[in-house]
Amino acid sequence: MSADFWASYLSGALGILIGNRLDVIKVQYQAGPTHHGPNSPFQSYSTLPTTTPQQQSSNASIHSSYSIPTNNSNISSNVSRITNYFRGAAAPILGYGALNSILFVTFNRSLKLMDPAIFDYTKLAGTDLSKIWVAGAIGGLATFVVSTPTELVKCRAQLLVDGQQTSYAVLRHTLRHFGVRGLYTGGVVTAVRDSVGYGWYFWSYELCKRLLVGQRSAEPFVDMKAWETLVAGGIAGVVTWASVYPLDVIKTRIQTQAPAECREAAAPHQATQVTCAHEHAKTGLYEVRRWPVADLPRAAAGEGNKKQALVDVRQSSEASAIPHGQDEVGDERFRPLRASYATVSDFLDQKVEMTNWETGHYVPYKPLTYAEKVLYSHLDDPHNQEIERGVSYLKLRPDRVACQDATAQMAILQFMSAGMPSVATPTTVHCDHLIEAQVGGEKDLARAQDINKEVYSFLSTACAKYNIGFWRPGSGIIHQIILENYAFPGGLMIGTDSHTPNAGGLGMAAIGVGGADAVDVMANLPWELKAPKIIGVKLTGSLSGWTSPKDIILKVAGILTVKGGTGAIVEYHGPGVNSISCTGMATITNMGAEIGATTSIFPMNDRMYDYLVATKRKHIAEFAREFQYELKEDEGSEYDQLIEINLSELEPHINGPFTPDLATPISKFKDAVLENKWPEELKVGLIGSCTNSSYEDMSRAASIAEDAMAHGIKAKALFTVTPGSEQTRATIERDGQLKTLEDFGGIILANACGPCIGQWDRKDVKKGEANSILSSYNRNFTGRNDANPATHSFVTSPDLVVALTIAGDLKFNPLTDTLKDKDGKEFKLKPPTGDGLPKSGDYDPGRDTYQAPPEERASVEVQVSPTSDRLQILSPFDAWDGKDQLDLPILIKAKGKTTTDHISMAGPWLKYRGHLDNISNNMLIGAINAANGEANKVENFQTGEWDAVPATARAYKKNGIKWVVIGDWNYGEGSSREHAALEPRHLGGLAIITRSFARIHETNLKKQGMLPLTFSNPEDYDKINPDDKVDILATELAVGKPITMRVHPKDGKAWDCQLSHTFNEGQLEWFKNGSALNTMAKKAAA
Repeated sequence: MSADFWASYLSGALGILIGNRLDVIKVQYQAGPTHHGPNSPFQSYSTLPTTTPQQQSSNASIHSSYSIPTNNSNISSNVSRITNYFRGAAAPILGYGALNSILFVTFNRSLKLMDPAIFDYTKLAGTDLSKIWVAGAIGGLATFVVSTPTELVKCRAQLLVDGQQTSYAVLRHTLRHFGVRGLYTGGVVTAVRDSVGYGWYFWSYELCKRLLVGQRSAEPFVDMKAWETLVAGGIAGVVTWASVYPLDVIKTRIQTQAPAECREAAAPHQATQVTCAHEHAKTGLYEVRRWPVADLPRAAAGEGNKKQALVDVRQSSEASAIPHGQDEVGDERFRPLRASYATVSDFLDQKVEMTNWETGHYVPYKPLTYAEKVLYSHLDDPHNQEIERGVSYLKLRPDRVACQDATAQMAILQFMSAGMPSVATPTTVHCDHLIEAQVGGEKDLARAQDINKEVYSFLSTACAKYNIGFWRPGSGIIHQIILENYAFPGGLMIGTDSHTPNAGGLGMAAIGVGGADAVDVMANLPWELKAPKIIGVKLTGSLSGWTSPKDIILKVAGILTVKGGTGAIVEYHGPGVNSISCTGMATITNMGAEIGATTSIFPMNDRMYDYLVATKRKHIAEFAREFQYELKEDEGSEYDQLIEINLSELEPHINGPFTPDLATPISKFKDAVLENKWPEELKVGLIGSCTNSSYEDMSRAASIAEDAMAHGIKAKALFTVTPGSEQTRATIERDGQLKTLEDFGGIILANACGPCIGQWDRKDVKKGEANSILSSYNRNFTGRNDANPATHSFVTSPDLVVALTIAGDLKFNPLTDTLKDKDGKEFKLKPPTGDGLPKSGDYDPGRDTYQAPPEERASVEVQVSPTSDRLQILSPFDAWDGKDQLDLPILIKAKGKTTTDHISMAGPWLKYRGHLDNISNNMLIGAINAANGEANKVENFQTGEWDAVPATARAYKKNGIKWVVIGDWNYGEGSSREHAALEPRHLGGLAIITRSFARIHETNLKKQGMLPLTFSNPEDYDKINPDDKVDILATELAVGKPITMRVHPKDGKAWDCQLSHTFNEGQLEWFKNGSALNTMAKKAAA
């Protein structure tokens, strides 16, 4: 049985014990003098158990008519007052326990049908009170089966003054003489009374609770104090009985009449006639409407204590049951209570000793964040897994893997070397990175298919061979395809792209990884992740006007900076979440990559449900809603850091240039432009990309464009639009937004990444020419979009991109500034409007771009030409020789920001992502050399000549010389591309030594057999000269212990510094064997 059942049962019984004496008074009073009731509810308690001679005579007649033997010598005056106090209590104690169970179960189910987001009555906050009344009324009606016979036996037992007559005797007598039907005398009135009464009962209790606790509580019992529960329950009891007392009088009269009378008064209106005709009644109208003075204190005491009893019983039953392993998984009401109540920090501050033999050690139950629930539910070995945030490594089993075409090449090449016939985990490949934006969608797509034919053929056949889903070029950006087709609340996935967290907008923990990590999961190995810390972002208020979901993450980026989320999951919660669309939430989680977060996630809500339905996944939506109470954070869960943002006060933001964490609210942006002398003319406005290309984004952008065109003006700056997927493109074409944006002056690009990742053949400015562009993308690193280091790139919402594109001026503020229409009259743009989902309720899928793997795959051949300059079969890296590495040159001491774009550029280099040797020619060509302040120019210590970084590294490798790189803070931030780790390994690098690393890049280096090391004292970075040589004492390498680097200055005395690392035992094996892939092959051969 569930804790809910027993809690309801026992609390109902306790309520009867507390209020029974007053109930005796009530029944006797309602029955009237003829049935031994007192003339007044204020009659002394001490006189109630006794009777007058006339009453004794009347008692005998009633006993005779009921055929219950009576012993007149043992009248009520001779029975102890304690016994009289509980007269007739047996029936309601048993009956109302069952009644309460029926009531609450029916109430729960009824409310759930009306409001599926509610799973039981402890989650009522925010629910419409009218729904609560209806659910209560249905619950009350359902209790008819139990309440009618219980009330009948109780009333008759309470009227029998002979203390020896029990509820059992009344029950036996009734069944013997009148059958089961006799127990349901007065059933119609009882049913009406209970239906109306319990409707008001739940309604008034919830209203009182909200008034008492205000906004302290999201769940009524969790935050309510004992006195608040008693007051709310008491008031609810008073309101209940005040609303149904006339019906209760009728019910009591029917059930306490002699049997013949009861049969005549089978209907409510007849009962009223009987009541009115009673010879001792004052008048019929007065008797039915008599104010229930006696019942009000009974109701307040009984119902108030019953509510408190329900809290206490639930608490104790669950806390005691859980340690013994009685996890009733099948009872969907039980599981959330285990998280919410069975904790050492619950509302009762309960602490449960871990053993009877020791003190001070408690059962470590605690509430979990939503992110923790998702991760821990995917543990490979939950029974033996050590969990400590920021310390332990979790071995996880993701639900699926996703790869984009640029990173998929190397991932599949590595998987092929593992020798497995097919992937063990559902995997998809998405062609979105290799399409360059030039003139427009169709032509650009055709050109890409021709240029990349060899790569697309390789990916297509490899996917068919290894049972991988393949999304052809033109299908859309990986993250939008995942959101539309694969993401689901509570899932865990990894993807070979840093913006994989986009799926967090649909409640999924989606994490960007390198290709080697993807290969592990594809090969059925557990995936390893350091247990992340959890940063909570509590959202209150609601978005409106020009403020959009993008502004939330732009604000958060300004708070946390590009490294503030490193090693952490960002979990959004709070009432403000409900004002954000599902795709808006995806925008926010997508850009979590820009703060270094492991991933970002939102809890399941109705907006996700609607999106799943609109994307033809109603079965998933319904299933997720069934478990919605678990797909969120527990009450009382703890965050390592908490940020609070009031959406009602949030301003639109513009971030940049050159970094996505330089956040400026629109009200201050004009001053920032002038103060920093950024180019004021806006050259290009770009909307779309995986971050902001949803139906809602395009609808809002189109509304602004329509407003401008209504005044006779269009885009002043160059304007491009990138639909996120073929489904989005086809739908906005169907619904008209696409034509609006084209008429406005927009160039519709292919459904691909395009300029966001540098796939942009820009013609309007020359390289080195200072200019400003504004996009709704996610990154704005130097030269990222157009390979021009002088381009000042800013990121913002699609709304502001369109508005500033109309003005052509970076200083324009649509909230305050005006534009001139075609006639020269000034006007202000209206705030954007747009639907979160298509009004038709569904999307147009557009062209079919999906290739499913064939059932018969054995005959499929994957060919890679040995002369190809795009694809290259990998050779294993050499294992470590077990020695310290001495006299190593510093290839480059990188100064300042060194992203994966600096280490392995995208743009024109993307075509070599499947050919390790060719793409290695871009290694670190964007990094700034601390020796000269220039990029791609380093000194060869052997020759003394200055050359490109890759050329110098190749020269060292040719001569058998290993080398190291010295890096600054957050080295390797940005994308998940593992080429940034493969290239240094391929060209002879041993170690990358920095102040700190970005998470994905650090893992990628480990996977390829490199040593990612950090200065134990970050100030040692400044002591290193670019022309120094170093010794790495690798033989010291052990888990949790620093190693020594001995520095040999060109002119000076050697000195030592400590280097830290995050290797665990398994990762040390990667280094010793030469790579993670070598380790996998070694184990497979064993």
